[in-house]
Amino acid sequence: MHVPKSLKFSLNKLTFRNKIKFMRNMIFMFCCIFIFAGRIQSQENFEYPTGDSLYQHWGYYSPLVFGPYKHIIISPPTLTFPLYSGSTLGNSVMLDTVDLEILRTFMNHVGFSSGNVYISFIARAGAAKPDGGRFINSGGSLIFNNNFMSEGGVYTKDSSGKIAFGIAKNNEQPVYTPAVYNRATNYLIIYKYSFVDGGTSNDSLSLFVFSSACPSLEPAPLVSIKPSSPDFPDIGSVWLYQGLNSNSPRIRVDGINMMSSWDNNVLPVELSSFNANVERSDVNLNWTVVSEINNSGFDVERKSNGESNSWNKIGFVEGRGTTNEPMTYYYKDSKPESGRYQYRLKQSDFNGNFEYFTLENDVVIGTPVSFTLNQNYPNPFNPVSKIDFAIPVNGLVTLKVYDILGKEVTVLINEVKEAGFYSVKFDGTNLSSGVYFYSINVDGGGQKFSKTLKLVLSK
Repeated sequence: MHVPKSLKFSLNKLTFRNKIKFMRNMIFMFCCIFIFAGRIQSQENFEYPTGDSLYQHWGYYSPLVFGPYKHIIISPPTLTFPLYSGSTLGNSVMLDTVDLEILRTFMNHVGFSSGNVYISFIARAGAAKPDGGRFINSGGSLIFNNNFMSEGGVYTKDSSGKIAFGIAKNNEQPVYTPAVYNRATNYLIIYKYSFVDGGTSNDSLSLFVFSSACPSLEPAPLVSIKPSSPDFPDIGSVWLYQGLNSNSPRIRVDGINMMSSWDNNVLPVELSSFNANVERSDVNLNWTVVSEINNSGFDVERKSNGESNSWNKIGFVEGRGTTNEPMTYYYKDSKPESGRYQYRLKQSDFNGNFEYFTLENDVVIGTPVSFTLNQNYPNPFNPVSKIDFAIPVNGLVTLKVYDILGKEVTVLINEVKEAGFYSVKFDGTNLSSGVYFYSINVDGGGQKFSKTLKLVLSK
């Protein structure tokens, strides 16, 4: 391995153990370039498969591990908190008291170095020690900033059966809230880092802890400190710290956000309802909002039930910006294939911040009661049109397109299909304008069905 000139020194003066430690650190430092690249996000709700190690999805910082090891694991339940955008989504992670592991992910404020940065998350303490221990940090965006203590950390400790939360910068002694919080209870914690111009040790840290909905205006912090240690150049990452010493807490974490203003901690859109109804093979989604703040709009997302991480955007509905008037929105998901689906809305504001609203119930598209072949739409078309059909039984389906002379132009389908509703795209890019015909033949379940319709390509 090549060692940069700035890091060369006499390895002969080191003990064998320190040589090994040095080489491991060097290997890790160069590997970080590849491990951390591209892991940028604005919200972490641990929407990964249950049982995955978090290091599979975050940057793997420490330690270098050989052999069996107890990693930080993705697991249910998701943590909930009133009117918090990171609530009820995905899974969560348990930071345990076995095996040291420090993991890092970059957020969407990479390199942020002025004003205020707010890091919010839901925490549920299972156990803590009287001396207190760190479990989450804010960090810089530099690849070679390998000090996991970073800008500042949040701690928790036990006092006579009650929980206190604290903050500290670097390795300074943490300052704690009163010990008034309960174990096995969800709390919304907001950690604030304030960059102060001038000086090298005047930045401030603040801590807020909520047991009910976060207020719309920033209140006075429970703890605020101005550490004496040097200021850091920027903030851009969040670290989770699972300890292996006598002070490490056992705590579950979920719904991590990094933001630049307090207002973003409160949901910019308050939904009063989100419903779906099925009309033949169409799914009609309706939602009503009580008020909106800086609302750009809603991405409509769908996934098939049983698919763990395959949400797909299927449409967008524009928002009303800012209004105190109730508003109702509508979106039609036209003719998804038969099956069981989940839907959610991704609401985004004009600053790029977003939150999710998930439909509580699955939507089931059943099987039709009769054979149908619908007129293509649009018609006339240029150059793409859709053809919908329905079959009430499993069977061999052929769907072909012919020109006006009866010559076969293309085969859209020639395979066995299960009973259900289907939509097929026909692309006429390589065809001339004119009249064409499409014909379906179905053979299955002792039944046969044939039908032909006309379509017009107009370029």
